[in-house]
Amino acid sequence: MKTKKEILGNTNCIKSKFVDCNTLKIDFENGSSSIRFHNTDIITFNPDNTIVLNSGGYRTPTTKDRINKFSPVRLYQNKGLWYFNGGSLFYDNCIINNEGKLLSKPLNNEKTENKVKKLKK
Repeated sequence: MKTKKEILGNTNCIKSKFVDCNTLKIDFENGSSSIRFHNTDIITFNPDNTIVLNSGGYRTPTTKDRINKFSPVRLYQNKGLWYFNGGSLFYDNCIINNEGKLLSKPLNNEKTENKVKKLKK
């Protein structure tokens, strides 16, 4: 398990606390807060009540679990891809509201799935 100092790095924050293994809740001076898993802010709560989700490229079961646990969204996985309950494809830096509704533009699922299939080959 990493120490708080290892997870925070050079982050300037006003408060931080462990909320799960290798996972911190960090509060910032500007009124935003984040859930940081290892060295990635996987969930950022903005003062305007928007939430930014980011896997940092680590599409692991634990990252998905933390997003599901600490945000209002529920992600599921199918054939290696992550989806929102509504069926939209998850992507890094997507924006949701406090109810888990996707606010940023959904990706074209079919086009993206084809790109992923080609990469896997």
